[in-house]
Amino acid sequence: MKKEMTYAEKHKQINKEAKITFFVFLFTFFWWVVTGWGLSDVKIYFFRLPLWWWLSCIGLYIISCGACIWLVKYVFVDFDLGEDDDKIESIVEDVNGGAN
Repeated sequence: MKKEMTYAEKHKQINKEAKITFFVFLFTFFWWVVTGWGLSDVKIYFFRLPLWWWLSCIGLYIISCGACIWLVKYVFVDFDLGEDDDKIESIVEDVNGGAN
């Protein structure tokens, strides 16, 4: 179900979603760097694969899937960007004095 929002609320929500998604990206990137390179000297193996591989590949996949589910469920909001077009045009016309 789409949420009714004003034009300003929509842009605020878009910025919120973009910022949180960027922080999720940073977390996953740093996870990959720390586990991939940071654990490269650790001599622990599971099924003949090193610990860094399990944590940087399989672990990152699990974290990324969980993060995507969390973003969609709790952060993203379903709304229509185009439904305020008539209102925005009338506001722009009022601001410009009808000279469009």
